[in-house]
Amino acid sequence: MIHPQMAIQMFAYTVQLINKQCEGMSDADSLQTPPFQGNCINWILGHMVSSRSQMLLMLREQPVWDDATRQPYRNGSPNITAEMEGVLPLATLLEAFNETQRRLAHGLGAVTYEDLSERTKTLGANTNTVAGWIAYFQFHEAHHAGQITMIAPMVGKAGVWIA
Repeated sequence: MIHPQMAIQMFAYTVQLINKQCEGMSDADSLQTPPFQGNCINWILGHMVSSRSQMLLMLREQPVWDDATRQPYRNGSPNITAEMEGVLPLATLLEAFNETQRRLAHGLGAVTYEDLSERTKTLGANTNTVAGWIAYFQFHEAHHAGQITMIAPMVGKAGVWIA
């Protein structure tokens, strides 16, 4: 079973990496669609904030966005453009992402092993324990963080890493 403090640290690594990767990036940069099938950095980061909402709810924490704000960034939504309704500036996305980390750290800091062992339905009919979902969401987020570091050079920003 995942230890709550380890989960906090793993999610903190993602936040550190994303903040470093997005330094100096403009809204226009974040909205550039990659030359292959995929989403822009703005959508990916918004999707990560949206996904963290599910974890926050499982941990009995308040999500940073309501459902309407999440809509353009939810799984299966089309890639976004600057002209679309509901598209948020990169700075707003980063603020929300950083706030989700504070809330996740609070929720994970208060969770018990009994809480982690509870079965829950988060993604449709798929049931898993809370710990299982946290592990899945960390994997999901690492996947998307990797996408951002690969797309950044395509929009003129050097890829980064953290030590």
